Amino acid sequence: QQKTKEQQQNKNQKEKKLGEDTIRENKEGTEISKRIKATKESYQKLSPDLKQHSPEEINTKINALSPNTKARLKKSGLSLSDYAQFSLAREKITSLDTKTPERETFLTTLKKMEKSLGIVEKTDGGYPLSNEPRKETFEQNPQLMEFAKNDESLKSLEKVNVLDDKLNIKQQQKIFQLFGDADQKRFFDQILPLLERKKKADLDHSEPGFSAEEITALQQYQVHFDGLKKKFTDKNVNYLKAAAAQAPLVAILRYLDQDSLGKQTLADLMQKEGGEYATIEQHQDLLSGAEDKIMKIKGTIKGKPISIYYNLSDPNATLQCDDYLYTDPNTGQLSLGATGKRTDLNIKMPTADTIADQLGKECSTEAFGEMIDAADTPHEYNEKLSLLVSSSIDNFFVSSAEEPRISERIARDAEKNVGVQLFTSGLIPAEISAQLNTGGELNTNPELRNLFRCLDKTSESLTTDQLKRLIASIEKLTQTLNSPDEIKKIADPVLRDTLTQLYQATKEKKSDLKARSSAMLSFFNLFTRQNLRSPSLDPTSSDFKLNISDLSATLHHLSSGLPLDQNGQLSSFSQDFRNNYEAQKSSQSEHSTADIEADLELAYG
Repeated sequence: QQKTKEQQQNKNQKEKKLGEDTIRENKEGTEISKRIKATKESYQKLSPDLKQHSPEEINTKINALSPNTKARLKKSGLSLSDYAQFSLAREKITSLDTKTPERETFLTTLKKMEKSLGIVEKTDGGYPLSNEPRKETFEQNPQLMEFAKNDESLKSLEKVNVLDDKLNIKQQQKIFQLFGDADQKRFFDQILPLLERKKKADLDHSEPGFSAEEITALQQYQVHFDGLKKKFTDKNVNYLKAAAAQAPLVAILRYLDQDSLGKQTLADLMQKEGGEYATIEQHQDLLSGAEDKIMKIKGTIKGKPISIYYNLSDPNATLQCDDYLYTDPNTGQLSLGATGKRTDLNIKMPTADTIADQLGKECSTEAFGEMIDAADTPHEYNEKLSLLVSSSIDNFFVSSAEEPRISERIARDAEKNVGVQLFTSGLIPAEISAQLNTGGELNTNPELRNLFRCLDKTSESLTTDQLKRLIASIEKLTQTLNSPDEIKKIADPVLRDTLTQLYQATKEKKSDLKARSSAMLSFFNLFTRQNLRSPSLDPTSSDFKLNISDLSATLHHLSSGLPLDQNGQLSSFSQDFRNNYEAQKSSQSEHSTADIEADLELAYG
C-alpha cells in the first residue's frame, strides 16, 4: 500500500512537472515567434546592398553553424537560409563606420532573437555561451579537459547505457550506416543475408545450417559490430562528460549575460587575460579535512580583473567573488586591492556529480535509440544529441523564479569590484596605496577608514543599475582629474576648489597622505548625509552611504558654465547635498577672508 502511494505521488509530481514544462514552453514559443517576426521586419527595412548575398555565401554560413544552432533553428521554424542571411547582413553592418536607426534596430532585434533561441555561441570576448562542448574551450583550458576526462565526480556518466544490449537487424544496420566507415558499410551489406537467415532460424527454432566460412564471417561481423558499438559509446560518453564539465562555466557566463553596462552585457565586456580562463583549484576544509575542487572563472572587465569561484564538490558551498574592498565581518578590518579576499554570494549551485547524475538520467537508452531512429545522417544525429544535452543542462540550471535573483547578485558583485578598482586606480596613486595597505593607514587613519567603509557599504547596497551609474561617475571623475585646464574652467567655485585640491593630491602630491585624505573627504562629503570627518559618525546607520544621484548630477553639471546656486539648479539635488554645499561654500569664504587678513598683516605689519 505504501509503495502504491509513493508511485501515485511520483506520478502526480511528473504530471505537475510536465504541465509546468508545457506552460513554460508555450510562453517561450510565443516569445520566440515575436522575436523572429521582429527580426524579419527589421531586416526588410535595411538598404538593398546589405541584403545582397550570393548562394555560395549563404551555404558557407549554413555549413559553419554548429549542430546545436542548427537544431534550435529548425525547432523554432526559422529556416537556416534566413538566419544565414541575417548573419551576413550583420557582418556587413559591423564593417561599416556609419550607424543608422535601421541598422541599429536590426542588430538589436537579431541579438534578442538569438538569445531567446539559445543560439548565441560565444560572448564578444570569446567565452562559451552554449552548452554544446566545443574543442577550443578544452584546448584553451587544459585543467578543464583533465577534469572532464578523469574526475571521479563525472564517472557516473560512464555507466550510461548508450545502446540497447539487444538491437534488431534494422537498428544494427542503422548503426553501420550512420557511424561506420565505407568498408564497414560494405561489409554489413554483404553479411545482411546471413543475419536475416539467422533471425529466421531463431524464430523457427531451427538450425540455420551455416557453413564454416559463413560462421567465420558472422564472427568477424560481431567483432566489427562490438568495436563500432564501443567507439560510438565512448564518443557519446565523452561528449556527456565534456558537457557536464563545462556546464558551470557556461552557467556563470549566462548569468553575467543578463545585466549590462551601457549596451553591452557584463559577459560581453569580459575579456580573457590570456591563457586559461577556467582553472580547477584544490581546497581543503580545515574542519572536516574534505578536499573540494573549485572552478575559477576569470577575466577582465574594463581592464580590471574579475574572478568567480564555483565549488564543484560541496553542495552546501556558495559561489564566491574576489572582493577588492573587503570588510572582515569579525574584526571590521578593511582590505583594499588584490588581497585574495573573497565575498560569499550566498548562492548554492549544483555540484559536478549532481550535474552528471541528472544528465545521465535525461540521456537514457531510450533517448539515444530515438535519436538514432530519427536521424538519416551522422550530422542529423549530432544535432539531436546536441539539442538533448543542451536542453537538459538548460532546464537543470535555469529556474524562472531563481534566475533573475542569481543574475542580479553575481552582476552586482562583479560591478562592485570593477567600480572599486576604477576608483582606486583613478584616485589612489601607487605611493598612497602602499601606505594604505602595507603601512596600515587604511585601518588607522579614521577619516580615510570612514570614506572606504562608506564606499564599501554604498557598493554593497546598490542595485546593478545604480552600480552602473557609480561606475560611470567614477570614470567621469577620473577623466576630469586628467584635465586640469577643464577644472580651471568650472564656473562653480565650490566644485572648482574641491576638484583642484583632488587634482593636486592625485597628480602633484602623490605621496602626501594628509593632502590626499583632506582632498578626498572635501569632495565626497558633498554626497553623504553623515560627515565623514565626524567622530560621532555611525557606520551602522542605513544612511551611511554616498548619494549616487547627487554624484552623477554634479559631475554632469561641471561643463554647464554656471554656478550650482544660480537659476534654481540646487533644487534638483537632495537636501543633504544642498546643506553640504552651503557648508563648504561658507568654509571657503572664511578661508578666503583669513588669507586676505594674513596678507595685509604681512604687508603692513
